[in-house]
Amino acid sequence: MFFNKQLILSKLAPPKIDQGMIFRKRLLNLFNTNPDWRIGFFSAPAGFGKTVLMSQVAASIKQTVWYQLDEYDNDPYTFLKYLIVGFEHFCPSLFDKTSIFFSTGNINTRELMVAFANELNGFLLSQEILLVLDDFQFIEETNIHRLIRELLLYIPKLRILISSRSNPPAVFYKLIVNESAFHLEATDLAFTKQEIESFLSLKKIQTPPDTITNLMSNTAGWAIALNLMVRSSYIKKEARLDKISSDICDYLIEEVLQQFPEEIQGFLSSTFFLEDFTPEFCDQLLQRKDSAIILNYLEKQHFFIYLLDGAPKKYRYHDLIRGIFKGRVDQVQLADLMDRAGKLAWENGDPNRSIGYYISAGKYEEAVAVIYEIGERFILEENWQQVDRWIKLIPAGIIDGEERLAILRAGIEYCNGSLREAEKWINLAVPKFANKKDQLGFERAIALQARILYSKGDYLGSKNLLESINISDSDSWKYDLPNIQSLVIFFSIGRLDLAINYLQKQLKQAELHDVQYAIKHISRALRALYYIEGNYQKALEMHRKSIRNSDPGMEFLNHMTIVTIYHDWGELDQALEMAEKSIKVKEKVNFNAALPYAYHELATIYMDRGDLKQAENYFNHSIKITQEVEGQKFFLILSRIYLAWCLCIQGRLSESMELLNLVLKDCKGQVNYIRAICQVYGGMILVKNGSYSDGLSMLQNAKKVLKRIKTRYPLCLCNGFLTGLLAGHGDNEAVALKNAVECLRLAAEGNFIQIFLAPFNHLEPVIRLGIKHNIEMPFVQRILVKLGQSGLKIIMDFLDDPDPKVRLSILSPMVEIAGSKAKKYLIKLLNDEDQDVRIFTKTIIQQLEEESVDYSSEKLLNIQSLGAFTIFTTGEEKVTVSWPTKKARDLLAYFAHQEKPVNRERIIEEMWLGSDKKNYIPLFHTTLYHLRQSLNKAAGENDYILYHNGEYQLADDYFINDRIKFKEIVSSIPKILDVDFANYLEEILSKYQGEYLEDLDYKWVMTEREYLKRLEMETRFKLAKYYLKTRQYPNVVNHLRDLVEGNPVSEEYNSMLMIGHAGLGDRIAVKRQFQLFKKALREELGLDPSSEMRRLYYNLCATQGKTIELANVYQ
Repeated sequence: MFFNKQLILSKLAPPKIDQGMIFRKRLLNLFNTNPDWRIGFFSAPAGFGKTVLMSQVAASIKQTVWYQLDEYDNDPYTFLKYLIVGFEHFCPSLFDKTSIFFSTGNINTRELMVAFANELNGFLLSQEILLVLDDFQFIEETNIHRLIRELLLYIPKLRILISSRSNPPAVFYKLIVNESAFHLEATDLAFTKQEIESFLSLKKIQTPPDTITNLMSNTAGWAIALNLMVRSSYIKKEARLDKISSDICDYLIEEVLQQFPEEIQGFLSSTFFLEDFTPEFCDQLLQRKDSAIILNYLEKQHFFIYLLDGAPKKYRYHDLIRGIFKGRVDQVQLADLMDRAGKLAWENGDPNRSIGYYISAGKYEEAVAVIYEIGERFILEENWQQVDRWIKLIPAGIIDGEERLAILRAGIEYCNGSLREAEKWINLAVPKFANKKDQLGFERAIALQARILYSKGDYLGSKNLLESINISDSDSWKYDLPNIQSLVIFFSIGRLDLAINYLQKQLKQAELHDVQYAIKHISRALRALYYIEGNYQKALEMHRKSIRNSDPGMEFLNHMTIVTIYHDWGELDQALEMAEKSIKVKEKVNFNAALPYAYHELATIYMDRGDLKQAENYFNHSIKITQEVEGQKFFLILSRIYLAWCLCIQGRLSESMELLNLVLKDCKGQVNYIRAICQVYGGMILVKNGSYSDGLSMLQNAKKVLKRIKTRYPLCLCNGFLTGLLAGHGDNEAVALKNAVECLRLAAEGNFIQIFLAPFNHLEPVIRLGIKHNIEMPFVQRILVKLGQSGLKIIMDFLDDPDPKVRLSILSPMVEIAGSKAKKYLIKLLNDEDQDVRIFTKTIIQQLEEESVDYSSEKLLNIQSLGAFTIFTTGEEKVTVSWPTKKARDLLAYFAHQEKPVNRERIIEEMWLGSDKKNYIPLFHTTLYHLRQSLNKAAGENDYILYHNGEYQLADDYFINDRIKFKEIVSSIPKILDVDFANYLEEILSKYQGEYLEDLDYKWVMTEREYLKRLEMETRFKLAKYYLKTRQYPNVVNHLRDLVEGNPVSEEYNSMLMIGHAGLGDRIAVKRQFQLFKKALREELGLDPSSEMRRLYYNLCATQGKTIELANVYQ
């Protein structure tokens, strides 16, 4: 052999596992219940039992190659040497051909890996083997990562287990998310209570239940800590474990800590109480400069210290460390350290840690000062539970006399939805602030008092309070978060536009000075106002700003109005998912104040899904919660008017009328916005109850108010209802048309599509007038398609319309709804008097006939080459063809690639890379035989490979080839796309799963691969332009991202992507994309963006608060 095996075998020996370790049934069942698993990845710090678990998994597999890695294995040449020796243990001389590469001394890494993989695949065709790679964190070489990935992809009999102290390399992510893969992390590997019980039972240790709980708490399931605790008991020869904490502390001090230098011990005793901390913080606390060196030393020693993810370096001690030192250090010295840590944390911008350290040190006055300074911000950001916990740690005697804590208690109760308790606490705080002449505190208290009155429905009292403290003085209220909400209240009572303009200025200042908490809160306030205004894109932009730094999972706390936006856009499934998650999170954290509206949103979704009973239940639940928590009167009225409408739709007219009367009574004194919404639905309820004139009058009054306060969605709905009431009433036809125009214009601008899709559709007259008068026709076509069969019924009424433009406009949505069945409706239009109608109809019919060809009775096999090469049968039960050799599969790919017959010599030359043709003739015929046998076995006996005049070719009659179909469709794209063809192209592109024959690297593949990639990009570009024209900005962004990734210096692609982001209201993304383009242009071409590109960028960034026809920006 070409290298010393004996030297290598020492690293290939499986580790010896202590027989006293428990069998991890919970984790092993993951593998046992999935016999098709291919890869298991274990990523966790040292001591979590990764090696033990891998040995237990390996015990069920007869043949295992165990490779213990270190830093010297991070080299493809060395790595392969060890693998070869490991595998040859089961098959000597397996890699004789691969060894030739080593002996030449001129090693090509790629060729070496390919040779290794091919020979290993040949060996594993008939047997299974497991490869274990232990301590994979040492392997950073990307060629090794790719090799492992390719071994898994192309050698089905190989299984791999990998352990590492770091997360898997990115190249493995696609493998790990597959059903045949497992990724277990520290939280998965940690011992459960049941496993701790089993472990102690194995050690024959009797323990009461509370000791098991203590062990779980003290060790967090960390295997090494658990083992040390049990060992400490053995060392002392104690049969009981009720003093386990003392035992383990003594053991660790005697056996571990005392082995450290005194300097290390002193460092630990001075820092053990810290939470997450950095070396720099330790330096500041202890006035030293070597904390980074000490922490790095402890990390390498694996001494109960975690290095947390992210930058800068941040550490955390295990709870065992606290157990060691707690009670063993001088308490006065410890209090002094905690006091200093509290001051440092506050100075470093970490108030949360500061409060914790101050309270631990008994410095309550300092803690109160910090709590007050940041408490209101925490409360307004839905983190009032934390403030509540802090306050409860303060002695009662201090709380009773503290107006600063009283205002915070009022804020907490307000968030809990308990307005009575909130009012009690704020009434205590206001006079105390006044007596102490604390003007800022007094004004904050008044602002909160005003919000409480507003929520109770006392708008006049709220307004008077705010006016008394000059709330509109922009200089004195800069970044004062409690009063941003109050300002919204103050202006929304009268002028929505003033509130928006003021907050825009505040946001600009906050962004200029990078005040993140202010950006978050002002954005949330603006989101609410933009939603009321009906500017949903801007509302979403503000929503993204407000949740940018939210904790994972907690962003659903802030989804108020966002659920409704997706509902109004017709995305009911997404809206339902968000609503359910939002409620779950709010209930989990007791965010009671927001629950009424959350259930209201959920009810509206069910109402538009046609489940009126469930909707009724949720509306009632929203009302019940509001009454129980004495919540905002706004939510109570809103849910009641929607419930009245829900009852009306069900035909329960008297109940709806009774509830409407209650709502109209409650509306007295309400703001114009809520009164107008109630009048919109109230007008329709009156009409349904027989009061046509009163209902019409109420709707007309609502329209005047809504136009004055400029709120789009309810105005759109109001116009739609008025259209339905006025259409078909003789003299009112012109007024009906005017209302329909306003309704569709507002709906198209805001994408308010759902109001046309409800199962109890009252806006059908609007749709009909839109078709008849060509009003926002692209948007109307989308409505018709979304309506499905209901839309088709409307379309049928216009097939004989005298206006040819009307007949043309309905053809595309008709075909999209009816599919091939539309042909029977289209036949009559082949003889239409209008030439354009006749031509377009003929084109559609031809396309339908081509698409309706039934391949299932003729074609037996489906070739997929746009991505990894796959072939399967076309019957109802699809069977993937399996191959005896990789070369047989590749030969079929070669025949599918050729568009004309090819002779044997050329096949050998291109498939066997220019080898001696004579020597490879027998191999060619053997491979061809295997190919034919595989196809016959999968799809039945047929002559799939034709041979004539010394040339071979695929029998096209038996195959569907996705590449050929893709090229045919792309070549037939019309110059002007419509919704029908755009959807058809989307379906085709969805099947483009990757580059052409991406798992083959033959030379003959490359040219076609590049050509197809260019076709794909051209198709995406055409679709992007179509979506831009029709203002479907999410689709614009989706396609342009792919295009820019392929060509980052394309000005055309980047400009359209920026426009797409602007259309979504995401100015941050516009700026980011321009900077990426600018950077790519300089790095790759040494150029700067053109003046046209810069002008576009400035225009897009200047559109804040303005309306811009983005579809016309790019021509």
